[in-house]
Amino acid sequence: MPGPPPIEKMITKLTEEIKKGFSVSEANQVSIRGPCEMLEAKFDLLANRTQILEETVESLKEDVILIKQDLRQARASELDLQDKLEQLENAGRRNNLRILNVPEGVEGVDIKLFTASLIKDTLQLEETEQDIAANIQRIHRTRLGEILVGKNLGRSW
Repeated sequence: MPGPPPIEKMITKLTEEIKKGFSVSEANQVSIRGPCEMLEAKFDLLANRTQILEETVESLKEDVILIKQDLRQARASELDLQDKLEQLENAGRRNNLRILNVPEGVEGVDIKLFTASLIKDTLQLEETEQDIAANIQRIHRTRLGEILVGKNLGRSW
């Protein structure tokens, strides 16, 4: 009896080769599966980190907006306080008389009487030095002239 027809041999041979191919393919799938799973895990980790960073950036943006608002309010408050301070300083000077450029040491022993005489002569008042001195509550020297001009022009009173 003759052997199996050639077609059957070919089918058998083809079937065996397909089975070998599947076994090789399964082995290749197993060897590829590990690195793919590692890549997938790394991708998930990067996705999580990216999400955390995006949330952090949004939170920081909100913080910056709040800080800018606080800064605007602080600047407005600072300007308001500067205006109030200037008003207080000016109110404190309203009843003060400032005399500038009086050289050091010319007042002698009685600074109050010297100042009264200086006021009388400068303003050409008819009151006596004693009457003017009686209206002076306080008198003192400062170094304002040196600070403003940088020279010794005498201290202001």
